[in-house]
Amino acid sequence: MSERFLLAGASCRNPERPLRRISFESLPLCRYLGHVVPSTSGRTELLLAMKRTLLISVAVLVTVAATWTIVRRFIPSYIEYRGERIKLTKYYLTYEDYKDDPENIHPSEITRVQRLVVEAPMASSFTSRKDMVDAAFSIHFPGYGVGGLSDGKNDSEHSLSGVSIEVPGADKERYFVFRRANGKYVLVDSFVESNVPLIVRVRQEENNLVYSTYDGEISLTRRIPPSAN
Repeated sequence: MSERFLLAGASCRNPERPLRRISFESLPLCRYLGHVVPSTSGRTELLLAMKRTLLISVAVLVTVAATWTIVRRFIPSYIEYRGERIKLTKYYLTYEDYKDDPENIHPSEITRVQRLVVEAPMASSFTSRKDMVDAAFSIHFPGYGVGGLSDGKNDSEHSLSGVSIEVPGADKERYFVFRRANGKYVLVDSFVESNVPLIVRVRQEENNLVYSTYDGEISLTRRIPPSAN
């Protein structure tokens, strides 16, 4: 015997007359619930519409991204450095976006930027290590590297310490070395040298300063100027 059900909301004017019962065979469920359960063709059309919408959205995003990549190169973009206005390759939304781009300086400005970094003046002495470091950061070009070097004597009297400043687009660093003497940091050497490998150590041997890499490999030896002894 097939399962039967009573139509919701059914009533009978004659209480003695039994309610009419309808089987699934006489009334298909899809017809009875047609307003609730979509047909197979309806679901297919819905999926196709969703797919079309998704494809259109992706196409719009790709178009916007491509347009922005082109347009940003024509939007004027500059950065200030030591009172100079330096043109950039393109417009950057964030500083991180600018910093992570290895070609962020416009090609026409590379030579000028290198000259500004290499020729920026450095004081001959500082009263504190903080002042020395601040001076180095005033020379470094925004978004490029600043490093340190020392003789490992933990800032004791007559110890050597210094900074390295990346020269943009040149694979070189500008190095400054200071000696601590009588509570001051006195400049004893400065030069420009390749940063491959990077110099991170310095020690004095007689009247020479010996520079080496992290692994202890000697990169170069420079004579200390008589005025710095």
